[in-house]
Amino acid sequence: MRLLPLTVAVAVVTLLSVGCDDKRGSTPVASTVTAAAGAAAPATPRPDSPVAAAVAAAAPAGSRYTVETSPVTLTVGGKQTAVIRVQPEKGLKFNKDFPSKFVVTAAKHASCDKPALSKSGGDVKMDGKTGVVTIPLTGLAAGTGPLTIQASFSVCSDEQCYVLRGEMLTLPVTVK
Repeated sequence: MRLLPLTVAVAVVTLLSVGCDDKRGSTPVASTVTAAAGAAAPATPRPDSPVAAAVAAAAPAGSRYTVETSPVTLTVGGKQTAVIRVQPEKGLKFNKDFPSKFVVTAAKHASCDKPALSKSGGDVKMDGKTGVVTIPLTGLAAGTGPLTIQASFSVCSDEQCYVLRGEMLTLPVTVK
């Protein structure tokens, strides 16, 4: 009779451990893993820390990468190429074989000169383990604000890959 509670406890622990191999909420499927939406966020600095806002903006909760951008300033009617660097977390590299795609949404003050940026179009390249996206911009009207970018790409370790679809990135742009 005492074995029944122990058996149930072992079964529960086994089920939990099978579903929780990855602390970030991803589930391996063959050699590809899709990052789970709403997964637990990695440890962040204290809210009163000067870097807390930068960390929150740099990496969405549960992501396996950070994004490095520099603010862009251009003139009305002017053209400039911005660069976004997708830096995978330690132990991962940007997947050069995945058909990466970055779609930039135009704002009132600036737009992207191409509807979709991709590896096949020559807009997404590798620099070591980092993915580098070049974004051709045109200034439309004076103003400041971010351009939103919907990104689909993959980062990999030697054992598995993580497919990241619909990641929302931002690029700060000022048009004078």
